[in-house]
Amino acid sequence: MTRTFAGVLALLFALVVAAPAAQTNVAGAWDMTINGPQGAMETTMTLTQEGDTVSGTLDGPMGTVEIAGAVAANLMKLAFDVDAGGTIISITMIGEVNGASMTGSLDFGQGTADFTAKRK
Repeated sequence: MTRTFAGVLALLFALVVAAPAAQTNVAGAWDMTINGPQGAMETTMTLTQEGDTVSGTLDGPMGTVEIAGAVAANLMKLAFDVDAGGTIISITMIGEVNGASMTGSLDFGQGTADFTAKRK
């Protein structure tokens, strides 16, 4: 009986360890607040997802930009370019998804800004 119990425990442990991490679904519209050097900026992020590939748009005061990246487990990494008065700024966004909310940071090369987002 003890051997059977130990065998069942070993099998359960193997299944848990071998199980892939649940894929987070980030598709849909998100209300996002970016806390940058000039203060809070309200934006809307609309994402589509196919497997771990993510793409979409970010709509804010500077217009609409295309975004693309990937999600793994509950972490998402996106990249996009912004035209700031003729100067193109490449931005990398890394966020942690927790259900219907997301927190993270944007790195725009000369500094960073944090953000929060809530699913619409």
